Amino acid sequence: MIKIYTAADEMEAMALSDALKAQGIEACTFSEGSGDYVKIVWGMSMKGNGIYVQEEDEKSAAEIIKQHTARTMADSRHAGEPGYDADMAGAVTVPWYRNRMIAARAVLGWLAVMTLLLCIFQILF
Repeated sequence: MIKIYTAADEMEAMALSDALKAQGIEACTFSEGSGDYVKIVWGMSMKGNGIYVQEEDEKSAAEIIKQHTARTMADSRHAGEPGYDADMAGAVTVPWYRNRMIAARAVLGWLAVMTLLLCIFQILF
């Protein structure tokens, strides 16, 4: 397998990998350098994710990635315009359970509830 692109984060890498797989190209993603260790500690990696394909698919995969990133950049330029709907423009949407903000709020809420319960039990007993 040969590396053809370095995505900024895991979400971009998965979107590009899915776009390649939709076109019948086998693709794998791997964290760059010590990215997996940093992801365990900080929750995200600044190293990026490499996208790998078979050597015979290199040219077609590079073209698909070029088109996908150009479309994504065009979508992001229009995001602030009135009436713009990213879902209708073909942008990649993230399921609620993979959204980092929702996950962070859920963990923070759980910690707040546990802290409150701990304080109540210490007062009562």
